[in-house]
Amino acid sequence: LYSTKYVEWFRYRNANGCHIFGRPNSTRYVLIDDVKQEGIIRLKQDGLVSTAVIETSPDKFHVWIAATNDDLPEPVATQLAKLLEQRYSTDTGSADAYHLGRLPGLRNKKPKYQTYPGDGGPLVILKTARTVPIIPDAINELLDKARYLAEQRTPTSSSALGACAPIDIDPSRSPM
Repeated sequence: LYSTKYVEWFRYRNANGCHIFGRPNSTRYVLIDDVKQEGIIRLKQDGLVSTAVIETSPDKFHVWIAATNDDLPEPVATQLAKLLEQRYSTDTGSADAYHLGRLPGLRNKKPKYQTYPGDGGPLVILKTARTVPIIPDAINELLDKARYLAEQRTPTSSSALGACAPIDIDPSRSPM
């Protein structure tokens, strides 16, 4: 992402109507999507420390929390994301270990946020960020619950796993 080539490509695609999403390359970071200001206040009151807060549209934020120092197993990270979304988000259907968030400096292209034809949409703004994440003590109770829920979940069938294959995305070969 630090490559100028990719940033320019993201900006070009975004300016031409594309939604651009990303996430840290680690399951230790959990995204809470569609958090309102009241949710951010509750997070702080509950002792949870955000790693980054990104305003994605008027009074809607993505909040990233560093849950541990190491990657979490995917089922645990997914359950943790669901628990955090249930408590702090207005959109409880978008939580999983690899959920993507909007990238600051680009525009939210959802039509409902465009005020007139050709409007680029609201600018996605980085409100706060930490260069060194703080692992809040308050996350431990939620992590224990997430681990328990992950152990209780029904394993996915092997045939369903076969439907997902990694793809190689190279912006220089994009037909869009």
